[in-house]
Amino acid sequence: STLSACMMQYTASAQGLTINNGGSVVVNGAANIVVNNGGFNNAGTFNAGTGTVLFTGATAANISGTNNTAFYNFTIDKAGNTIKLLRNIDVTNTLGMTNGFVDLNGFDLNLGATGSIVGENPNARVIGAAGGFLVKTATLNAPNKANPGNIGVEITTGDNLGLTTIKRGHQALQLSGNFGINRYFEINPTTPLSSNATLR
Repeated sequence: STLSACMMQYTASAQGLTINNGGSVVVNGAANIVVNNGGFNNAGTFNAGTGTVLFTGATAANISGTNNTAFYNFTIDKAGNTIKLLRNIDVTNTLGMTNGFVDLNGFDLNLGATGSIVGENPNARVIGAAGGFLVKTATLNAPNKANPGNIGVEITTGDNLGLTTIKRGHQALQLSGNFGINRYFEINPTTPLSSNATLR
């Protein structure tokens, strides 16, 4: 597998990977791009192929730029550190959580219909005290303990809900004068429930 790009149109440096306006980075096949102690700034075009962008190192970094980026595999391995979103991103295959945190920072990370989370744990997880959502869509027809995209909620009902959008937020909401944990879900089916459902 190879990584193809026009050297005149992008910059790879100690500060990370920057794709300038008019530039492009094209990943051929399942190549890996390792961004160590740096961020990812996309003002051009990023074609992810079936590759992996792996963020490593001991310092925090940002995902930024004027264009939204669609990653195929997005993996964070930054023990005790954070990748902060400065704009919306998509992950179409795997959001790999090895070490460190992905801070939504008021933006959305969209897993779409095909993306899923792998390896999320207390030391490697999505956070978002400033808002933003982890978003997943799935067709749920009479789901039995369905956990679309491994997003962290199991849904069981005899109803056909159709195409359903699940948003996971990471703020403590107030209910009856008390605050909950830093996680909540919004579940929006195409067809409303006509009977009971079980969430876990």
